[in-house]
Amino acid sequence: VFLGGVNPNYYTGELKYHDMINEVYYMLKFDGVKVNGQLLPMKNTLKAIIDSGTPGLALPKWFSDAILGATGPVTSNCEGISQLPDITFIVDGTEYPVPSTDYVVAIPEENGTKTCQTQWSTGQESPGYAKFLENFIILGDAFMKTYYSAFDMENQRIGFALAKNPDAVDVNFAGQV
Repeated sequence: VFLGGVNPNYYTGELKYHDMINEVYYMLKFDGVKVNGQLLPMKNTLKAIIDSGTPGLALPKWFSDAILGATGPVTSNCEGISQLPDITFIVDGTEYPVPSTDYVVAIPEENGTKTCQTQWSTGQESPGYAKFLENFIILGDAFMKTYYSAFDMENQRIGFALAKNPDAVDVNFAGQV
């Protein structure tokens, strides 16, 4: 976490800023998801919450099912993970592709093997959380690992730029940028 400004050592290009629609939840306008260039149908309008405290992503179950239907299955033995397509999140009109290496996690097992799974939750373990997610998608570490994120609270906006080191999440809470 870098407080009080941005650190250009951690991103490439320019930060693309988006106005927050709700500063309490760091919420942005969300336009949808593309997989293989195809816009997935949405059951209802969602809003995007940008949250460094969410490991991976959180989304409605119906949206998870649509994404997995478009990407193909994530095998538990980790075969073919690098061949899975990017998931492109469209935030406020801007497309942000996230590679499979950032939305699938390999979990080491005690026997030396790995088990792979998507890095998202649908909230099914908690009915209240699942109901909350019917209207939101939470872009957490799986997104912020790919995109350097700058929270500009003075101007009520959040900026994204391609992270230089996607293995190190650097979340920036800037009072002034």
